[in-house]
Amino acid sequence: MQRRLLLGVAFLLVFLLGMASERYWPELQSMLLDPVSADANGAPSAPAGAHLIVDMRTSSVDLVDGNYVLFGEIVNQGSVEGSTRRLTVTFRKNDTMLGERSYPRVLGPIAPGGRLKFTQKLDDPPPSAVDIVPSVE
Repeated sequence: MQRRLLLGVAFLLVFLLGMASERYWPELQSMLLDPVSADANGAPSAPAGAHLIVDMRTSSVDLVDGNYVLFGEIVNQGSVEGSTRRLTVTFRKNDTMLGERSYPRVLGPIAPGGRLKFTQKLDDPPPSAVDIVPSVE
């Protein structure tokens, strides 16, 4: 009796692991085939290629001559220099997205670890927006 129960539990466990591996196979495959590189101390190294982000700590929006203007800095957290193609600004109120504006902006090249300041006049922001979230491509 106990042996049958043990075999049944083992069969169920193998079945569930098989189902889970089939469901999550793409994620498992990417983890196994594309491991995160690390430095000598085991800390993750910089992403391969350019990795450009807007530094939210240095970003601000001010009213200048009756227009809202975004001031910010772009940081390259990657391992090679890179340039932006577009600045996208998302307008939010709490968890609700009120709108989005994209501006073609070629900025750079920005060296690895480098920073570049920018300004952008915001066209017709929604009047009830409380959060403005910039991003770059």
